[in-house]
Amino acid sequence: MAGRGLGVGVVGAGAVGGLLAARLSRSGAVGAVSLVSAWEGLRWALKERGGRIRVVPSVQSAGAGACEAYESEEIGFLRAGEAASSAPALDALVFCVKAHGAARAARDCVATLGASGVPPVCISLQNGLGAAEAIAEALAEEKVKAKVYSGVVTHGVRLVQPGVVCHAGVGDIFLEVKWGEEKHLYS
Repeated sequence: MAGRGLGVGVVGAGAVGGLLAARLSRSGAVGAVSLVSAWEGLRWALKERGGRIRVVPSVQSAGAGACEAYESEEIGFLRAGEAASSAPALDALVFCVKAHGAARAARDCVATLGASGVPPVCISLQNGLGAAEAIAEALAEEKVKAKVYSGVVTHGVRLVQPGVVCHAGVGDIFLEVKWGEEKHLYS
């Protein structure tokens, strides 16, 4: 990690994945952000906008605590399920796909990054129950050792078109981290 900053892969490029990738890229807390997605329309949308995701506020979100309009910094794109010829070094994967697609998304990441390229930390931010467990099981089947954490996103967000998300309401991201038998909730 020294000298390059934290590398984060966001798996799934819908509303939540797009918002998270855009916010991480602008945060200064990470070195590089890559979207891992099978969505070809997103690849072309990012190419048209110089690798940037556009975030627009909802008309209803005006006033106190309103969401701002902005563009992300440049974001990389990796086609899910296809071996990447030059995948960036990633320190964490954040899964933002529906729970029913979690196991497939995990297997696609192994196919894209190679078993040794999947980072040791994975975070599940899916809708639905059992997503973190499905990711952990799929990675274990692929002989990948990774800790999988669960989280919840309370931001109001919707997908407008590939690479454009509407941030309709400011919220939080909560992560559940297990230390032995103890569970902690972080925001």
